[in-house]
This record gives sequence, structure tokens and C-alpha cells, in this order.
Amino acid sequence: MPDSEHAPKPKTQYGDIPAELSFEEVIKNRTAPPCSLNDFVDYLFYVEHNAETLQFFLWYWDYIQRWSSLLPRQKALSPPWDPEQATEPRSRFIKYSHKRERSLKMNKVLAIMEMDSERASLDPSPQDDTGSSPVITSPIASPTAILSPTGSIKPSDWQPFTIQPNRTELSRITRHYICPSAPRHLRLSQKDRAACLRAVQHTTHPSALLPAFLTSEATLRAHSHPAFIRWARRNANPSRVLFLRILGCLLLLLGVAVDVILILSGLSAYWRVALQVFGPANEYAGEAWMAGYESKGLVGRVFDETVVVQNQALATWQDRAVFFALLWGGAGSAALTVVSLFVPSGSLF
Repeated sequence: MPDSEHAPKPKTQYGDIPAELSFEEVIKNRTAPPCSLNDFVDYLFYVEHNAETLQFFLWYWDYIQRWSSLLPRQKALSPPWDPEQATEPRSRFIKYSHKRERSLKMNKVLAIMEMDSERASLDPSPQDDTGSSPVITSPIASPTAILSPTGSIKPSDWQPFTIQPNRTELSRITRHYICPSAPRHLRLSQKDRAACLRAVQHTTHPSALLPAFLTSEATLRAHSHPAFIRWARRNANPSRVLFLRILGCLLLLLGVAVDVILILSGLSAYWRVALQVFGPANEYAGEAWMAGYESKGLVGRVFDETVVVQNQALATWQDRAVFFALLWGGAGSAALTVVSLFVPSGSLF
């Protein structure tokens, strides 16, 4: 996943997704299969090959909740990071509209993060630095090792704050998701990546990785989530979809062929009305289910075992899509039938 000068702009979010299948509902795991959070993870891993975005997103929100339970004296060791500290001084008269909008959005998120969670205990116990992310299994890296892959940032101008809360965890997350050579590095612009790398040198406050979170959230909300919902609505494997497409094309060609035969014949034009019965109708290759699925033939894949949709909102959405497909298909067939009635017979046989 190469870096780019600017972060990729996500596609516009579709507006016909039911509220019961919204991004918030899926992230909170309030949706039933095949639209649950686990299904979303599987889709990103096997289909979109971008599971690290959701992994980082979920870790970040969990990190915010754990940060809110820290004691005030622990939070004081890692103050919020001001993005302006990483930039060169500029004239106060130079303003950019996109920069102001981004600053306002970041300030709102920072204000939310600084609020104590209502679900937190009244007397929270201090969290030590030995906690690690559930998705990280590699050895602990020093702050210098984290920054070594980047040539534009020099570690000689700062001293690591080892007494800061969650320093080890944040260092490991940075090495896995932020550094350019990270095994799960996010699709960030060079500006956002450099800003995150500089921020984690000075603080473990959640605001240090806020640019990466905003980019991940925008990608998931505007691109991955709509694509996942449409993928779940299809409710069929690729082989079955291909079979149905071929079957639909064959039925269309068959209907046209029969209509041509009736036109060229000497039969009454009203025989053509009978044509209305023709209507529209990450690395995982080594996993166990792949071997079993690959061993199935084309017929076995087409007529594979089906799973009942448990999500009522998705089932309703699917029924609506089928209804409109039948409606438009029937209207098109009726129009073609009426047109064929006015074609004179060929009387060839």
C-alpha cells in the first residue's frame, strides 16, 4: 500500500442503506448476520483486503475509553498534542479554509476525549504500561526503533518519556500501523503519517494518532461500509452470481429467438403474447475452508448450502430489490411483446 501525497478520497456514501444497517449500528455490533461486526471484519480481510483500517479504528476507540479511566495525575504526564507544534511558524495573516475546517473537527474530537466516561468507575485503578493491544503480538519496540524507518524525522531532538501511561502499547501500535514499513500500515498521506510519528514522540494522549483515526473513519464510513452492505445484500457466492448472470442472458437470447421464429412463421401474431412467461429471474489460501471450497465443482458451488438471513432489515432490503427487478423486467417484457404484435408475419413456414 504505497503512500501518496494526499490521502485517498473516499467515495460518496450511498443514501439508500437502511438505518438499521448504518455504520454506527455495524460498529456497535447491533446487527445480525450477515451484517454483524464479525462479518464486516471477514469482508475487509477476504474481499477488500483492508482489515487493518477497522482493526486500528476499533483499537483507537478502546484506547480512548481506557484513557478516560486514568487518574488525572497520569493524564497530566501526556498532555494533548497540538498539531501546530509540528509546523514551522507562519504569518498570522496566512489562513487556509481546509486547515480551519480540519482544526475545528479535531478540536471537537479532543473535547470529547477529555470528558470522563460516564461508564467509568468512580475510583478507577491506575493502568500500568504493560498492557498491550489485543491485535499486536510482536515484540516491544523502542521509540527510536519506531522512528527509524522514516528519514525525515530525527530522534535526536527528543527524549522518550518512559513514565507516560501506555507508552509501550502506543509504541507497538505505531510500529504496526503508522510507520511506512509497518506490516499493517494504514493508507495515510505523507503529511498525516509524519504528524502522527512526530506526535507519538512527545505524548501518549489519544490526540497523537488522531489524524490516522480521522482518515480511517472516513474510509470505513464512506467506502468500506457501503460496499460491505451491498456485498451482504447479494447473499450469494461468486460462482452462483456468475451462473445466474449466464442463465439470465441465455433466457433473454432464448426469448428473442422464439419471438423471431414466431415473427417469421405464418402463425397469428397473438401467439407472441405467450412470450410473457419468459421473465427476469489478507493471506487466506491456507485456511481449511478454502481447501474444501476449492474441491467443489461448479455445480456444487452453484447449489451450495444456503444460510437464512437473520437480519430483518437486510431481508426486507433484498425483497425490495427483487420486487423492483421483477417489476422492471415485467414492464420491459410487456413492452417488447406489444412491439412484436405490430411486426408483420414473414409466412416463411
